[in-house]
Amino acid sequence: MLGGSISALFALASMVNAAASGDHVDIVSAEQYLQKPLSGFHHGSQSPLGVSETYNYCNMPRVNNVTYTKVSADYELVYVELIHRHHKRTAYASNMLPGDIKETYMRYPQITTGGKTDSFNHGRDLFAVYHDTLGFLPTEYDASKVQYRVTNNNITTQVFDSLIKGMYPSFNITPELRANDNLEPNLKCKQADNLKTKIRSTDIWYQESNMTIYNELAKQDGINSTGYSGFFGSIDHFFDNLSSKTCAGDVLNVTDAQFNTVMKLGHWEYDYTFRQSPNATEYGIYRFGNWTLELASHLQASIDGTSPIIYKHNIAHDGSISALTALIKDFTEIKSFQWPGMGAEYVFELYKKGNDHYLRILYASRELVFVDVDEFFEYLNHLNVGDISTQCS
Repeated sequence: MLGGSISALFALASMVNAAASGDHVDIVSAEQYLQKPLSGFHHGSQSPLGVSETYNYCNMPRVNNVTYTKVSADYELVYVELIHRHHKRTAYASNMLPGDIKETYMRYPQITTGGKTDSFNHGRDLFAVYHDTLGFLPTEYDASKVQYRVTNNNITTQVFDSLIKGMYPSFNITPELRANDNLEPNLKCKQADNLKTKIRSTDIWYQESNMTIYNELAKQDGINSTGYSGFFGSIDHFFDNLSSKTCAGDVLNVTDAQFNTVMKLGHWEYDYTFRQSPNATEYGIYRFGNWTLELASHLQASIDGTSPIIYKHNIAHDGSISALTALIKDFTEIKSFQWPGMGAEYVFELYKKGNDHYLRILYASRELVFVDVDEFFEYLNHLNVGDISTQCS
């Protein structure tokens, strides 16, 4: 097996590979998580250590010419599928507080000017690697080889409109958009909803959702659980509200200590929901199994030579990236997981060597695994993803 998995020296703070498979997941409580320093950067697109080198919620590391590592020349790149979160946006209207100013010319959410710049740079970075360096992407856009897809949420189309200018600026390209959207995903799935409720019904979640920070911020902002129920039971709304402001460079009405607490709890909630919880993998299967099966079919079609497509690009959401992480976490053997920030990106690279095919998975520009592609297919079969995910089709 070429490459193996990255070990303890994995530089990105948000995800670290296990030294060996089958490690037991030690449950870390929110209280324990708060004892650690806040990891990464949460203020603006350019982090002090460089966007390519460290976790940055506002502009996550991605494939780029600085950090990208080529595989041995013995391997031929034959297919690439990429999925990433949209870039910086305004907060959702449901996540706004009484004191927040709503500009009449803005939508909530919509991609900000900074988010459009980051989207353009994202496309430019990808083209620099897969066209300029690897000679893989065609110079001229070819719809029979290169495809783009967005979700039903218009912010992903806004990202596409800027990103494509960094890849194929001279072409008028319309991305794929589906009514039944398994990329966002917006498929109705009672089983996934029940598992989410189960995850949030544990004692460890109850302890987190009853921490003093909730009432502390609620009192400052003049809200209660009756009129603003979304701000209670999960730190999600406070996290989105504050991070949208720091990513835009806006002034906060909270202390640094309060901000750090909210960010840490947001990361803890994602780590617990999509990695620590005993129900995480099953939740990921129900929530994102449909899309993952499509990914597997695309890989198989490339192997079989039944499809001319060499590159698929999916623009999605944090829920997409998180659910995918939950589904493949035991395959990639991640040791920790932070809230997938703006532009957070998975890349699946399929290589051919002789008669064999190999799959390399990268997250935030870092290699997680490089294995025989059959191991990935076997992993999905072992989890029974096909049968389970059809219940939410």
